[in-house]
Amino acid sequence: MMLAVAAPSPIAEGHYMSPTGVGVLFLLAFVVDFLSVFPVWIRDRIAFSFATAAIWEGFNGSVIDSWTIGKLIDGLQWCLDREVMSGAYIAGAVPAVLLSIGVFAVWLYCLGCILPAKLSKKAGRVMTISFSQSGLFQINARLWILAAVLGLFADLPRAALGIVVEGSVDSLTAFVAPVPLFLVGVV
Repeated sequence: MMLAVAAPSPIAEGHYMSPTGVGVLFLLAFVVDFLSVFPVWIRDRIAFSFATAAIWEGFNGSVIDSWTIGKLIDGLQWCLDREVMSGAYIAGAVPAVLLSIGVFAVWLYCLGCILPAKLSKKAGRVMTISFSQSGLFQINARLWILAAVLGLFADLPRAALGIVVEGSVDSLTAFVAPVPLFLVGVV
């Protein structure tokens, strides 16, 4: 019996994968993490890379992306508008810029989790950070939260930080984009 396969979804301009490819990559990230497919030292790196790329490719610029950013900016603005902050010079700060520093901090944290610990002699203790361990048939919540933050908000920082953060997430996405094609024949 032959399985009917739908025609592949076309790749939209500005994307590396089709919607089906994004779904495949997202599910692969989940399977690698949930089933603990590889040794821990590489499993988390693969799951994080696939999840970040799938979220970046699949949700960047969507309604959920702008809604989440809007709510975070509103929350920061609410904090800055509190009476206790009245008269404070910092109360005039732009919340989106403050949020972009938070995104850069998450990017640095993820860099510490992804790169080998032996780089700590040159790059500092940030390279000794790792994702929290999860057991078999469990997802690593910290890994998925960090992947979601980078996947949704990597385009928030501007100037030099924006070049580094958005450029690295976009490069990671371009690097893992061929995986769905290689594994299941979907672009």
